[in-house]
Amino acid sequence: MHIEMNILFTLGSLLGLLVGGGILKLVNHLARGRIQFMYAICGGILLGLLFFDILPSTWHLYDLRGVLLGIVVGYIIMLCIDLFLHKQNSEISPLQALILLTVAIFFHNVITGITFGITDMHQSTSVFAATLLHQVPEGMAIMTVLSIAKIPNTFFLLIIALLSLSLGGSLFIGESVQVSSLKLQALST
Repeated sequence: MHIEMNILFTLGSLLGLLVGGGILKLVNHLARGRIQFMYAICGGILLGLLFFDILPSTWHLYDLRGVLLGIVVGYIIMLCIDLFLHKQNSEISPLQALILLTVAIFFHNVITGITFGITDMHQSTSVFAATLLHQVPEGMAIMTVLSIAKIPNTFFLLIIALLSLSLGGSLFIGESVQVSSLKLQALST
């Protein structure tokens, strides 16, 4: 087991989320609440990571069919979730949005951590950097909802600590599972 890597990913996640929350506060102050700037920053970071790191690395390591199948399955699952959750046109409160966002990021971190653990992807410096950068938009999203809900910033620290621990803990779980099937690794990645 690589406990040092788990701690490093946990701390990297915490740092990325903190930076994201700080950037949101700065952008909010400078742009006077124009949320389009936040969307542009988050979208740029995520698209850059996807097209310049995640997809090329995954295609290099795994069979293209498995990666494409994973993308299609993920899209269908997200489409089903969207259809299920948006059946009604009722608005949700900012507190409900915070809870849903936190739960979504928690499960995302668990899946990511387990995938990194079973594939040994967490041994790569570029994967660590991509993970850290990936946490920045998540920190911005959490801070946005906290600000809208008028919840004290101390809750931000509690939420990001929980989310960072979920990534590190699930990475530990993934390391202990170790899947030998390259097809299953490609699908999960």
